[in-house]
Amino acid sequence: MKTLRHSDLVSQMYIAGYYFPFSLEANVNGNMYIARYAECYCHELAHTHGYIYENEANFLAFVAGIESDDAMLQYSAILGVIGYLENDCYETFGEELYNREDYVFWGEKVANLDISFLPPGKMEEIEQNAVISTEVVDKVSDTITDTSLKVNGVSSGIVSYSEVVELLLEYYEGKLY
Repeated sequence: MKTLRHSDLVSQMYIAGYYFPFSLEANVNGNMYIARYAECYCHELAHTHGYIYENEANFLAFVAGIESDDAMLQYSAILGVIGYLENDCYETFGEELYNREDYVFWGEKVANLDISFLPPGKMEEIEQNAVISTEVVDKVSDTITDTSLKVNGVSSGIVSYSEVVELLLEYYEGKLY
């Protein structure tokens, strides 16, 4: 596992890691908040062991971390799935219920710490030195990733990352493992 050479550009794509299938090499974004590294390593290593689907790699990274006795690995595992859980809650409950003051989602506490991806201030620093705006880089990256996944047989494309929530539900219902 090594750090991506162009971590600033990869940060603009909101990518934590990347698996190069042709060289069987897993890489991580060197700009990430330190608490995200363990989950990212586990995700990328899952790819090196033949788990190519993104939802499966996300799930295996979560299980590896959450089943560990190490609190930092558990925390990293939670950070890896929290955004997907929050997005599904938002889609399920709708904006009105999701934004109610009495609605409590434990992820909100994590999200407020601003450590879900990059350390505070890092994105601003990257954007100051960027040749192309983050908005453009992210949009192009999403389009390429979505197309690549679909061409390779993942019909849901980029949405497949968030399909980890379904696997988590099955896991906690006792249907997986």
